[in-house]
Amino acid sequence: MSHFQEQGRAAYKRKDYAKALDLFDRAIGRMPSAQLHDNRSACHEKLDDLPAALSDAKKTIQLAREDPTGYLRAGKVLLKMEKRETAAEIYSYGMRSIKHVGQGYELLRKAQKDLMNELSPPKSVDPLTMLPPELAVQVLEYLSFKQLMNACLVSKEWTKFIRGNPDLWTYLDLSGANRKVGSKFISRAINIARKRTKRAYLYNLHDADKALRAISTQCPIEDLTLRYMLLPPSEMTKCLSALTTLRRLHVGHKVQILIQPFYDMLSAASNLK
Repeated sequence: MSHFQEQGRAAYKRKDYAKALDLFDRAIGRMPSAQLHDNRSACHEKLDDLPAALSDAKKTIQLAREDPTGYLRAGKVLLKMEKRETAAEIYSYGMRSIKHVGQGYELLRKAQKDLMNELSPPKSVDPLTMLPPELAVQVLEYLSFKQLMNACLVSKEWTKFIRGNPDLWTYLDLSGANRKVGSKFISRAINIARKRTKRAYLYNLHDADKALRAISTQCPIEDLTLRYMLLPPSEMTKCLSALTTLRRLHVGHKVQILIQPFYDMLSAASNLK
């Protein structure tokens, strides 16, 4: 610790903030450091020069990105400037930047948690708990299947509600699948729908044979779309033949089917339009 910094801290303890500021200025002029900029930021804060205090706090962060000191100081100053959203962003950035979990990190985490509680609406409510279940289901029916799956990530309560309403699962639409969908998910979706799935758009499947077999043997499918399904033609035709309730069939790219058995299946399927 330099002579000027030591004297500056002593002046700060005596609440002689102007003197402390001058001493910290001299210390920074000789050898700047994150600690000195934090000391000077504290002086500016006490002297109600909040822009200068924030500037020094940011300099503290620049010099020591993995130290919580600058983030705590910047957040405190921003709160005094009534910039709570910006303070929350600073706290969040600090939480991502600090690698060592210690007392400073815990203080930063607590500051962030307290601020987020303040920023939350005082009377925020879960809409699914306020609406009658029938009306909530009607609202959710406007979502695509992919959006419905994303809604399950909101909370455990939303997941439980969505999975507890079979009517939301009668259309198994995988057209928006960005990654491979496993047969376990298909089976779970069928069970949630209580085996009343009537429409299915199968795409980007991991175990295409198991998925199609489950659909064809357990569900009263009326409308089926197939895309990018590389199965042995005989297996494909066998599964399609089991769909006695099928009314519409859409076959897209990269779907292999034996022509003659496929035509035989089409001829036997009297419900197909």
